[in-house]
Amino acid sequence: MRELPTILIDSREKYPLRFPPGVVTQTIEMREGGDYTTPALRGFATWERKEEVEIRDCMSNKRAMFIEKPTSQAARLSQFKYAVIVVAGTFEHCFSECEREYALRRDHNPPLRGFHPNSFLATIKTLHERFGLQIEWAGDSHGVAQFVLEQICWCHLVGIPYDRG
Repeated sequence: MRELPTILIDSREKYPLRFPPGVVTQTIEMREGGDYTTPALRGFATWERKEEVEIRDCMSNKRAMFIEKPTSQAARLSQFKYAVIVVAGTFEHCFSECEREYALRRDHNPPLRGFHPNSFLATIKTLHERFGLQIEWAGDSHGVAQFVLEQICWCHLVGIPYDRG
């Protein structure tokens, strides 16, 4: 049986994921982007963890920083051969919160400018089409940790990256 790889955690991660006993982690500054990787996958693959509230905020209030600027987080993540945004939440709940917030703003007198739920869907499409990023909905932080660990183990098991060239 292969040894589990050391998981590198970005030093800016406020609340690092908790992995099962036996998983070695090391906190480092990862300027290239992402929150989690391994020494062998660094610069090739990364996993970016977002809480449900964060992903909604990135798609509305902080959209310019997250997507539109040339130095945006999405642009940095797109430099990896494999990058995943893993959300601690569900798509259904996140979308229904967008709908709820939009309805509250729309019904305010006078109406407040709000983030339309269709914009949420369009942003997910943009992340995939323009930046090649996938979003995985993992339910909660435990689900995110499990997803990241399974993906890292799979990459480690099959020997990815085969060739960085």
